[in-house]
Amino acid sequence: MAHQRSAQVWTNPDERSAGFFALGAAKALRQPVAAICTSGTAAANYYPAVIEAHYSRSPLVILTADRQPRVRGRGAPQTIDQIELYSRYPVYFADLPLPDVGDPTGLPWRLPAKQACDAAIGPPAGPVHLNVPFDEPFFPDPDGVEHLLSALRDDELPDRVPVARRESDADDATWQAAAGKLAQSRRPLIVCGPQDFSDHLADGVTRLGAVLSAPILADIASQVRCNGATTENVISHYDIYLRDQSIADALCPDVVLRLGGLPTSKMLNEWLAAQIDTEQIAVSADGEITDPYGTISLRVHADPEIICRRLFEVLRQSQSRNSDYLTRWRTVDICAEKTWSKLTEVGDTEIFEGSIVASVFSESTDGTAIYLSNSMPIRWADGYAGARKIPMRVLCNRGANGIDGIVSSAAGAAWAFPDRPVVLVIGDIAFGHDLNGLWKVAEMNRRLKIVLLNNDGGGIFSFLPIAGHANVFERLVAMPHGQDLSLAAGLHGIRHCRVESLDDFRQTFSSCLSREGPEIIEVVTNRDRTVQLHQEIGRRIQERIATEALFQTS
Repeated sequence: MAHQRSAQVWTNPDERSAGFFALGAAKALRQPVAAICTSGTAAANYYPAVIEAHYSRSPLVILTADRQPRVRGRGAPQTIDQIELYSRYPVYFADLPLPDVGDPTGLPWRLPAKQACDAAIGPPAGPVHLNVPFDEPFFPDPDGVEHLLSALRDDELPDRVPVARRESDADDATWQAAAGKLAQSRRPLIVCGPQDFSDHLADGVTRLGAVLSAPILADIASQVRCNGATTENVISHYDIYLRDQSIADALCPDVVLRLGGLPTSKMLNEWLAAQIDTEQIAVSADGEITDPYGTISLRVHADPEIICRRLFEVLRQSQSRNSDYLTRWRTVDICAEKTWSKLTEVGDTEIFEGSIVASVFSESTDGTAIYLSNSMPIRWADGYAGARKIPMRVLCNRGANGIDGIVSSAAGAAWAFPDRPVVLVIGDIAFGHDLNGLWKVAEMNRRLKIVLLNNDGGGIFSFLPIAGHANVFERLVAMPHGQDLSLAAGLHGIRHCRVESLDDFRQTFSSCLSREGPEIIEVVTNRDRTVQLHQEIGRRIQERIATEALFQTS
């Protein structure tokens, strides 16, 4: 593989980091990317990336070397049971036959390889695992290698079939039932959860929202909030004001069309779950409907782009729509946006993590890719970053929602996007969890800019009731580390700076986007003060909405 001109090869001595690097590249490219390793526990280190790829429907190809079958289970060194090592998480698995160096065609391997790539792109997309045994000698003689390589030269390989995701289509009765429910609706609502299968879903969703006069609640990772299309119907700050019961009651829908995965906002999920008398229609390309609250009444197994186009064609012929419901949502969201902007317009405003993350979006340029870490960075973005008309890719590991491998995943995305800046927004615990990912960040020298929110511990836990138990919270839950994280940057030769104010951050971040090479901008915050600021901002927004956003609750 390393000798084929069409193959781009990267090496990483840490298999766990390598797995997430390949995962990030696969997410960015929306194409299969292979991660290769030796046998034994090296293969086990790919497991977290395989799990994330499974739940985020990412086309990750795992190739694990293995010992020859006759020595398996006999105590041979660096030999474990690798048959279906990753359990039910791969969408395809094959234990390949031993290679025959004398047969340069590789036919026994080609069919499983094609099947694996086809399976990886789906639907359903996901990880695939090819277990590849080798017999001794593991390194053939040089003449044998040259013979094999000459036979595998790119110009002598058979024509390749381009890898493309297949569309799935719903049966007529199902999608027409959905169209009928939406046609009769007086208060239709579209909810777009995290998805990254296509850049074109936003166009179909916004056109459908326009003919329905429906607000579009767009998750920050839905590729709908920041897409270059119209943002007129796109609602951004729902997580903040749906916490107010009177506002939430005034915005209840009668039909909900749900696209993508489970929304990031817990508040939105709980509000939707409370709409027990509301028809909720979920569309999924692979038939997997995320419904932990048991609220879905109609399931549509089809490509969301196809469904949006079909619904648009049918519904645009219906009678004109009452736009009062959309106006109500827009009035509330614009009020929240103006209030939030007013609170952060002063240059020396106290640093608040939400304003830092929102500034990443407002200051980023056309085509920037933003990789959002779990746990708080994606929540800050979802709550505070507004809709933008310039196209940006928003990537994240929201399959299993873990904090492991985030630096490596962003590095993989930066490798996949050599001509655009990639911004990683990450907390200190997730950053420390994947320091080995900085190896590739430094080596590639791409425009990967890391915004590091350092609150010295697990900031998300400060929002939970357990934070009130001071005798156990710091030591057992928040677990502050007290480390100087700039030393990690120095170890890898990566430019690092700390900012002291919001205005300082905006200037530093804006100027760094055009510079070559990786950089880390560290923002030091206080966990307790962050909670106080978040609560105060939410209260101020809710009060302003109650005062200025006049609407009837009928």
